[in-house]
Amino acid sequence: MNRVYVQSESLVDRCIDDNGLIRLNLNHPPPVPQTFDQIFKDVLEELLLTTSPSSLVKTHRWTGSDEDRSRGAEFTSRRLGTQPDAGRVVLTHSTQAAMHMILPGIIPKGRALVLEQMTYPPVRTFAERYGIPVIDAPVDANGVEPKALAPVV
Repeated sequence: MNRVYVQSESLVDRCIDDNGLIRLNLNHPPPVPQTFDQIFKDVLEELLLTTSPSSLVKTHRWTGSDEDRSRGAEFTSRRLGTQPDAGRVVLTHSTQAAMHMILPGIIPKGRALVLEQMTYPPVRTFAERYGIPVIDAPVDANGVEPKALAPVV
């Protein structure tokens, strides 16, 4: 098992297997306490100096509150160039939770999901969970090879 040594303590680097290969099926960052710990401590300290801890703990708000969705729309507009209607914004606690909500709704029953061979690994697991067949689309230096899509389009 590979280890990262920091201030005389050893942490397992879960992103590297016993053979020294990077494991691409994880979505957690490698342990980097020398960088992460101080930044995280500083942010928490500042937050707790200005905010009551009890106000930070809230009950689950399925898809977000109106204010959450409004702020999400505003945040998204920075990338999209225009602000989407807040009613179309759905908040989740993670990318994976969003995929669990979306995949069964966008892939019609009996249809397949075409993915690049090097894609976000959990997508394959989720597709399998919902009975959605996955078709690998080969890629070249320019992206997905268009000829590979002909049988499925």
